[in-house]
Amino acid sequence: MENKIIKSKNELSNQRIIFEKKEFLKNLIEEENLLKKEFNELEKKKLNLEDKIINLGEIEEKYSSKIREIEEISSRTDKDSETTLLYRERELENIGEVIKRSLLDIGEIHGEIEEINGELEIKADFLGKREEAERRLNEEFKQKLNERENLQSIIQKESYNLSTYQNESRQIEEQSNYLKIGNAKLEAEKEAIDMELKEFSGIEIIKISTTELEKRLSRSQELIQKIGLINMRALEVYGEIKKEYDIVQEKVDTLEKEKIDILRIIEEIDRKKKRTFMKTFKGLNELFTSNFSRLYSKGQAYLEIENKENLFEGGINIAIKMAKGKYFDVTSLSGGEQTLVALSLLFAIQELKPYHFYILDEIDAALDKRNSERLSNLLRKHLQSGQYIIITHNDAIINESNTLYGVSMHEGISKVLSLDLEK
Repeated sequence: MENKIIKSKNELSNQRIIFEKKEFLKNLIEEENLLKKEFNELEKKKLNLEDKIINLGEIEEKYSSKIREIEEISSRTDKDSETTLLYRERELENIGEVIKRSLLDIGEIHGEIEEINGELEIKADFLGKREEAERRLNEEFKQKLNERENLQSIIQKESYNLSTYQNESRQIEEQSNYLKIGNAKLEAEKEAIDMELKEFSGIEIIKISTTELEKRLSRSQELIQKIGLINMRALEVYGEIKKEYDIVQEKVDTLEKEKIDILRIIEEIDRKKKRTFMKTFKGLNELFTSNFSRLYSKGQAYLEIENKENLFEGGINIAIKMAKGKYFDVTSLSGGEQTLVALSLLFAIQELKPYHFYILDEIDAALDKRNSERLSNLLRKHLQSGQYIIITHNDAIINESNTLYGVSMHEGISKVLSLDLEK
């Protein structure tokens, strides 16, 4: 397996080298094309310069021709006009200027030609080296391709061999698993036989002849005949009874399921009832404590649950804590204090769950003036949320009312007088 991994790594390395060679060869080809382009441009430039040199030769030849014409004119007779001579001289001067400029251009052109020839030689040399490098790279590329094909062929062979080995290994593993399963079955059968043998471990093995066994079998058959025939209807009766039993059992299961559902509903109701009770109790206790504090400044009052573990199997007690820190039961309070406790609870219930109409009969009978004034202040708060009819003789309570009704009796006849205090 290690050799295969090494071969795979070598193949990857060769592929990477081939890729790099391809990229390098691609760059060489691009540079070669660029050099060929520059070489062609220099050749064109050289041809243009050579054309210019040819044109200069024509100009020199023309200049020589003009010189000859002038000489001929000088040797002629005076019959030629002076005007024609001046024209020829000016033309000759112009041609001379052109020749001078052309000679300067020829010098520059020769310099450029020499530079171009030098560049062409350098480019040609560099291009030759590039072509040689390209040829070598092509040879190396072909060699690497051959090596890669050989490696791929080797890998294919090794992959085929590996697949063959894997199939053989899988078959061996399957045979091993099959043998393990067979061995486990044999072990299980052996354990079962051992367990059966343990059941007969205390039984003594009796060695007896076949004749004696036949006699015993005969006696057993006679005993079966004496017992009588088997009741064949027993199976039929059993089937009917089993059917009835299944029906009854199904009903029992249904009832049991319904019982569980009902118990779950009852449990949920109990939870909701407990949550509602505790919510109401806390709200009522807060209002009760607040009302008592307004009516009585020398102590505190609050509600207590008797059985906190099972709320609905006990009652609610009223605890009174006086200014000195002592706790009192309601029954041990004075009549006025009991009245304040009762009124605090009554108004707490009214505030927690308001009603529209209330009748209060001489609730201030046991109160002194100071406590009556406190009660009137508390009534002022609650009169806004309901209609109250209060029977009283207390001025503090009367002052908080909206309408007064006075009842008197004269000669057995009751008379009622009303007074609207708001007007």
